[in-house]
Amino acid sequence: MRRFASLLVTLVVLFSAMALAPLPSPAQDGGLGEFTGRYVFDTARSDLIAVRVDEAVKKMNFIKRPIARNRLMRVNRASPVLEFRFHGDTGRLVVPGESPIPLVLRGPDASWTNADGERFVVKTTVTKGARPILI
Repeated sequence: MRRFASLLVTLVVLFSAMALAPLPSPAQDGGLGEFTGRYVFDTARSDLIAVRVDEAVKKMNFIKRPIARNRLMRVNRASPVLEFRFHGDTGRLVVPGESPIPLVLRGPDASWTNADGERFVVKTTVTKGARPILI
């Protein structure tokens, strides 16, 4: 169940967003340093949530697939604005109508409870490379 909850939060962060610009290069200590970014939903450049949900559940067994798909579609909705705030290895994602989602780059995964009272485990990583991307 925790893996499913982590998948939900990952999809919320990735696909309720828009085509996000890459993050600045990590600081020498591996953190993002001071970073604040505000992003506005761009329907022309964004992935369709339904397509990504279908990809996420396609390998599930036929009994679980429709249940997971319905839940993911209900929980993952496009937000008109997202704001990331980082200080070193920790930060938060501010989504209108929700409590801030904690983002921790190193260390234990963070707990988060959404506006509906559902509890999630949030895992945050940054891809390696010339253009790091928060996932």
